Amino acid sequence: MITSVAHRLENYLTDLDDLNVDHLRNVQVYVDVMSDVITSRRSLSDSQIQDIVRRLPPKPGFEVADVVVSEVEVMLAMPGEAASHFVTQQLQECGYRVVRVSSPFEALEQAVRTQPDLLLVSAVMDGLSGMDLASAVLAMVVTSNLKVALLTSLDMDDPHLLELPEGVPVIRKGPEFGDDLAEALTTLGIT
Repeated sequence: MITSVAHRLENYLTDLDDLNVDHLRNVQVYVDVMSDVITSRRSLSDSQIQDIVRRLPPKPGFEVADVVVSEVEVMLAMPGEAASHFVTQQLQECGYRVVRVSSPFEALEQAVRTQPDLLLVSAVMDGLSGMDLASAVLAMVVTSNLKVALLTSLDMDDPHLLELPEGVPVIRKGPEFGDDLAEALTTLGIT
């Protein structure tokens, strides 16, 4: 539980240039939750952990009053700060709560613990490919109901994409990104 909350706090603080009063209030929420977990010394069920981490303050995005932050949580498994920052921003502009992990192994661990509404994996990662990660997540009983999509710059006829489990939508980087993202979210039933 502490690991999950600490990861969310790290994710919250990433990309913040300064901490304003609202940010400090939100950081205090994270610290209070970790303190409560440590002092209570009680074990929590997976569903209790998932409920707690989903109630943590979402990562701050841009300031646009027209965007309503939904309760839909997207875990973005993608290495590289620049590219993941762009994808995170695009998802936040759609109102989604985004948690980023840079390692496929960290994504696997966090997906089991927190059960995000969507696991968006990069095709190319160190250690495991996105196709391997998607296959592993969907093959395990504990995560078999997760919705998974693949983010790639590979051509749609690339033979590596044949390794992707059936029903996993592909979102292409580049000019098709927005259309592919919208289609994938619709296909997966995420609003």
